[in-house]
Formats: sequence, structure tokens, C-alpha cells
Amino acid sequence: MFMKWALEVRLPDSAPQQRAALLGVWESADAALGDQSAWFVSRQSGADVAGHVSWICCLEPPSDSITTQVVQELEARGLQSGAVSHQPQGILQSAGFTGSAFGTRVDRLFSDARPVLLNLVRDIVGASYEERYAIHAGLLVAHASAAAESSELLERSLLSRKRAVELRLFSLQSHLQGLLAAVADQDRVLASFKTVYEPISDVIRGLVMDALSGLVSHQGWFALETAHLPMVRREFAVGDIRVSTAGFEGLDAPGSEPALPSRRFASTDEYRDALRYFLHQTADFQAFRLLSSAAYQASFDIGLSIQERYFLCYAVSRATQDVTGMTLVEALDRVREIAIASREADCLDRLPESLPLWRECRDSCH
Repeated sequence: MFMKWALEVRLPDSAPQQRAALLGVWESADAALGDQSAWFVSRQSGADVAGHVSWICCLEPPSDSITTQVVQELEARGLQSGAVSHQPQGILQSAGFTGSAFGTRVDRLFSDARPVLLNLVRDIVGASYEERYAIHAGLLVAHASAAAESSELLERSLLSRKRAVELRLFSLQSHLQGLLAAVADQDRVLASFKTVYEPISDVIRGLVMDALSGLVSHQGWFALETAHLPMVRREFAVGDIRVSTAGFEGLDAPGSEPALPSRRFASTDEYRDALRYFLHQTADFQAFRLLSSAAYQASFDIGLSIQERYFLCYAVSRATQDVTGMTLVEALDRVREIAIASREADCLDRLPESLPLWRECRDSCH
């Protein structure tokens, strides 16, 4: 986060104890700080801490008396704390975003997310294995649903709501592909994910079916993201938030093959040019990227391990394939088509009639 004050709390090593202690951190901060200041709890994932450190972060340093109260609340729960002098680093800081509004937006987003995530942390403690995964998967599904329903793709009648939700759910595969590109034995990773997925597949598929049917709860993370996404999109559109990385998934490397995982996008020059525009210049997609990073960070902050986060990206995208019957290749073909359409001023009129998306848009608009 970009907050200016933080208190570090060491968490136990074992996962069940860590989840209980994490709830203690959240409730200590809530009891002492409440609504008096903008605050948030962030877990740290550096190699030396392995997620065993949590920080209570505040936008401005609290008074000495409130600081003492926070420490006392932690001690009452058997948790030791200490002040830190540097800012916590989360997923959003390394996601390639910059700009005058970026820090303010992140702080506001996570401060607003506080009551939502506190309730989720309470639900997670004591939950069964299946219930815990359902809670975390529910956050990712709510993110995909909110991003789809707030997207310009719907506003411009480029996609139906159901198709937009499908593609946002499939997009979680991109996060997984980042892991697969970095490991030597992809088959082993996917086989292990499949083993974990099968016992909970009915639960994950149920979440996906609810999202596609419009039955996902419009409270909690969905409401939070729906409130923020239009403002984030506007900040990208006017340049107050920008993408600082030289390229996105290798697509901007002239004269070279795109790096994994973006090789799955490479086909014709028309598609490559359109994708470069779609990924770099559409405020709608960049806002979705930022909110995706926020959802991943929030999942980690409420107890999901990094490995589990990759697994849930696999599980949700796999469940989407199971429910829709659409393969990942077919979903990526739709992304290519949307990219071509997004590059043009009049999306539907200029979309090649040979593409399936043109017929879908025509039918949904009449």
C-alpha cells in the first residue's frame, strides 16, 4: 500500500494458527482504529517472511494514545508487534502502474475494502477446507462479474452480459499462465491443481453458474469494485494513472517472438496490432487489470497463500470451461475479436462480418 504508517505483527507458522492470528490482527485494528482513520491490514510476501508477517497500515500516523491501544489490543490476543519505518509492498506496487492518482486510488480502494475483507476473514476462521476455498473463489468470481458488468464492452453493446462475464472469468487463466511460464514442469503443476480441484469442483462450478446467470451477490466485493471501476477507468483515460512497463506480456518487443504466456495470442499481424492497442491503450482493460491486481492482493491479505491463489485461478477458469463448454482457445479467439473491434471507432459496424462475434453482437442488439 501507499500508507505512511505501519505496525508489523508476526504470525504463527502453521496455516490454521496463522488464519486465527490474522483475524486477531484485523479485529485489533478495527477495535482501536475503527472509522477514525484510513487503515488496512496487509500481509507481506517477501522471501524472508513467507507470508508470516502482517502489517496494520494507516494513511496518516495515529495519535500516541491510539497507537498504544492498537498494541494493547494485539497483546490481548497474544500477538506481538513493532513499528516499521518503510512502506509495505504489495502486488499493486509491482504490477506496472504509475501516475499522480495511483497511490491515492489504491489507498482509497483498500480503505473502502476494509469492512468487506474483515467479514471474509471472520468467515474463513473455522471454515472447512471446501468452505474456505469457496470464500476465496467467491471473491475472484465477484471481481470478474463486477468488472464485466461495469465494462465499456457492455456499454458499447460489444458483448452480452453473459459473454462478458465468461471472458472475465477466463481471464484468470492469464495469471496462472504467468506461473506456468516460470516453472520447468508445467504438466506436474497442472496435474496437482487438477487433483485439488476435483473434490471441490461442484462448489466452484456453482459459483460460476451463479455469476453467468446474474445471481452473484451485488454486495461485498462486487459493490466495492462496481463503485471504484468507473473512476479508475476515467483516471486511466485522462492519464492520471498510467502503465509504466515497457510492454505487456512481450507484445511490444519489435521483431521478436512474444514471451510466454502471450505466445498464445500470436497469430496474424492484424491480431497483434489490435491486441497491442487493446492491452495498452484501452482504459477499460487497464482498469480491469488494476482491479484484478487488487483482488489478488486482497485474497492474499485475508489468508490465501500465493500457491493457492494460482490454484484458484486454475479452478475458476477450469470451472468456466466445464460450465460453458467453451475451450480456452475459443475464449482467446473472442479476445482477439474484441481487440480488433476495440481498435475501431464504431465497434460493431467495423467488426468483420466473418467473425462469430459480429453475429453475436448483431443478435444481442436487435
